[in-house]
Amino acid sequence: LSLKTKDGYEAITYIDLSRRAKKFANYLIEFENLQREDRIAIICESRPEFGVGMFASIQTGAITVPLDVKLTVPEHTHILNDCNPRFLLCSSHYLEHAIEVKNNVSSIEKIFVLDDEGVNIDGANNAEISYLRVSTLESDVDKDLGRPRSLDETALIVYTSGTTGNPKGVMTSFGNIYSQLRDFESILKLSRDNTLLSILPLNHLLELNVGFFGMLYMGAKVVYIKSLNPKELTTVMKEKQITNMIVVPLVAKMLKNSIDKQINKLPTNAKKIF
Repeated sequence: LSLKTKDGYEAITYIDLSRRAKKFANYLIEFENLQREDRIAIICESRPEFGVGMFASIQTGAITVPLDVKLTVPEHTHILNDCNPRFLLCSSHYLEHAIEVKNNVSSIEKIFVLDDEGVNIDGANNAEISYLRVSTLESDVDKDLGRPRSLDETALIVYTSGTTGNPKGVMTSFGNIYSQLRDFESILKLSRDNTLLSILPLNHLLELNVGFFGMLYMGAKVVYIKSLNPKELTTVMKEKQITNMIVVPLVAKMLKNSIDKQINKLPTNAKKIF
């Protein structure tokens, strides 16, 4: 998993992802007494550390609630008061937002910040806020505290507004996810030679099941990007030799408009040739 930043690409290897997730999971089980089927919510933009939080949550036996980062504090408050998570994971970018949400949701005991980017985090001893940075947690990665999961267990609760009314929690089992992984593998047969540019949000089930779990299941690579600027997209496509993307029609239209705009700047003859 890698993220395009102004300083280049920040990357997490498969073994690093595995070790970091296991270490975090061990901490939650050993020091926070997290129980099977407790809920862990995530407010995080698409970045490699999301994977650390997701796999740690799975290993603890918890049910993961990935949240749409575009929602407001009142909207997140409504959702989390419905599913009552014990812990809230967030990126540093959404830390202030997460603190506001925690103040409105009595079930949330603590906030864990997944990345080290851009925020000076010093809330470990503040009882009112109580948040910790995952990279500073002390736990033994060599212990095997993770809990096995069965296919009929609920893996995720994904909130969707559907057609009307307030968002509703859709319970997705490991069996649901595994079925999609097998189907995806048989259709596309990707491998370590493939690289996906991930542009849809990771609370979106298609992106989560196919663009995250699916790509890792087949040993491929995933690249995240901070901006959907068409020029930035095409730069990353060239630099990382992107082979796959999951898009919705709006993204395809945006890319086409960008190409059309460049064509219209060409001299008349060049435009005709194109």
